[in-house]
Amino acid sequence: MKLVLKSKKIGFVFGVICFSFLFNENVVAIDCNPPTGADYECYCYGICDGQWVTTPSEDEAYELYVVAVETPDKGNGKIAGVEYTIYNSTACTGQIIAESTSSSLQQNKHLIVKNSEYCIKTNSVPEGYQIPDPITGTLTASSVKKIQLYDKETEPTTGTLTLSFKDSSSNKYISGIKYSIYSSKTSNGCSGNVLKTGTSINGTQQITLSLSDSKYCLKVTEISDLYTIPDDTEINMSSSVAKSIKVNKKVIVDDTMSNISIALIVVGIIGLTSGAYLIYKNMKEKNTSKIEEE
Repeated sequence: MKLVLKSKKIGFVFGVICFSFLFNENVVAIDCNPPTGADYECYCYGICDGQWVTTPSEDEAYELYVVAVETPDKGNGKIAGVEYTIYNSTACTGQIIAESTSSSLQQNKHLIVKNSEYCIKTNSVPEGYQIPDPITGTLTASSVKKIQLYDKETEPTTGTLTLSFKDSSSNKYISGIKYSIYSSKTSNGCSGNVLKTGTSINGTQQITLSLSDSKYCLKVTEISDLYTIPDDTEINMSSSVAKSIKVNKKVIVDDTMSNISIALIVVGIIGLTSGAYLIYKNMKEKNTSKIEEE
């Protein structure tokens, strides 16, 4: 059992509450008086370890809105009573940023430090639903993340995506390309939740996707300096799909060779001009000599 205690400069109240944990033989009391001059959260889990975590200010953080919804075929209605935890890593471990419960009336707002990793882990759902996979990613702007719930009786099937990345000219496999699979694609590119992430290997690789939505989007997030990042790719899933992403090499211009080429062109022009002048001069001298002889 875990209890999250929040305070805004009211340390005494939390000191009393945390001290009450002494009556539980599995819990050790801690001093829950928060530091002065900032908003903090005091986390007490089973054994109170007294970890203090600063809440970031508005200018230091992006806004992450979390809402729990039913599956798309049920109209995306909001579901209350879904308990979740937000971690500061994609592994759903480490520092806990927030804990909350979904509402049927509004989206829950959380502040997350800009460009930091996060993981939204669902801990409890109302009866009749199954606990979904965690939602992970890096928050690069304020965003809304949906915890999608499925009925236990209608658990979504899964499909296998065989994915490969190839050089467009040599058709050889390229390894080391990092990518993310998003839940949807718009005219501006991939959007929605990040469902899978991975790194290409020297050959094809298989990943498994839920088929609750039939369309997904693949975004290349990191690639060798030799190649250009390809456009976001829409993937229409069925039970089994093979997708090969063609990657183009960059056109690299060697400045040294360019300078040499320019120099040769200039020399060539000078040579042609000089040759034409000499030919003209020679012909003129011949004509002058011929006139004098006559």
